[in-house]
Amino acid sequence: PDPEVEALRDRLAFAEALRESASLEEASIEAREVLAAVVPRQDKWLETEARLVVGWVEHDLGRHEVSEEQLRIALALGTVSRNDAAVSLALHRLAWVVGYKLGRHQEGRDLAGRAEAWAAGLDGPDTQASSRAISLGWIEHDAGNPDAALEFFAVAEALARNASPSNLEATYDLGLALNGTGAAQLGRGDLEAAAAAFDQAVSLLSARLGPSHPRVGQVLNNRASILRALGRPEEALAAFERTYEMFVAVYGAEHMAVGQTAANMAIVLGDLARYEESFARAEEAVQVLSKVAGEIHPLVAKCFALRGDAQIGLDNYEDGIRDLLRALSIETEVLGPDHPSLGISLTNLSIAVSYTHLTLPTIYSV
Repeated sequence: PDPEVEALRDRLAFAEALRESASLEEASIEAREVLAAVVPRQDKWLETEARLVVGWVEHDLGRHEVSEEQLRIALALGTVSRNDAAVSLALHRLAWVVGYKLGRHQEGRDLAGRAEAWAAGLDGPDTQASSRAISLGWIEHDAGNPDAALEFFAVAEALARNASPSNLEATYDLGLALNGTGAAQLGRGDLEAAAAAFDQAVSLLSARLGPSHPRVGQVLNNRASILRALGRPEEALAAFERTYEMFVAVYGAEHMAVGQTAANMAIVLGDLARYEESFARAEEAVQVLSKVAGEIHPLVAKCFALRGDAQIGLDNYEDGIRDLLRALSIETEVLGPDHPSLGISLTNLSIAVSYTHLTLPTIYSV
């Protein structure tokens, strides 16, 4: 082996270790320095590996469009150089970033199908099968299909449980699968099943990553949603505030986890009729998520709706209706005209209009 190549691979492994420990800025610097050293060598295999690491670190930093760009370059390089394992991994990671993080659901499903087909041609077991099922579960959950999501999470859970007890990746996948199951059950209104799944996920991921790791924080965020559903908004708000501080400390202020948690806080503050605070958190969520996920994304639509609800709570009806119409427009474009979320948005819009004396032409002019 070329000692220089092996040294660069060691540095990529170090960047991955930094990413796993949530030292993301350090991981990004290390991975990009390696990439800069690799490109002049014109070693397509090594450049593919480097771009896979850079793309995945960018994902963790919440820079999903940059992540997609790096992963697509890795996919092209891996295809040209016949690095089949790298192609499979690039497709797998793209399915998650594109299908869930960027909200392009069907494209994500297609990428996951290609990843599965490519993995089938590799020697040995399909090591990505469990995490691929988790990705598909979250894509379906985000697309408003909780039953389909549960099926994928059940597949992932079964695969992880059947792995060797010494397989740390399987333990990690099991925690993620249980977190997904909890989210899907919460979406179906089964609070008891959701709580049980979240509690198991917290236990597994805390043991694997440590209790202050942001992955654990994401599960705790979901667990806090149950407190809200149980009519305990003050406790839910306190839990969201703790995870918000955890995410900002690790990721900085402009990250999807920070934006999502700000949106959760806006919801609970609205429940408590603290509309000025709810508006501020919804505005923060709009700004952060528009930057990291793109302006046309289902989460951004949700945040415009939250901001609109807060405006209406403050008796700013025209501004509130404008935000609700913006949410409806994004949802129609991204999710399609028959998606269930549109029914919720239309109901909220009709309630808002009922508080005003605006005519239909006036509403459309808003």
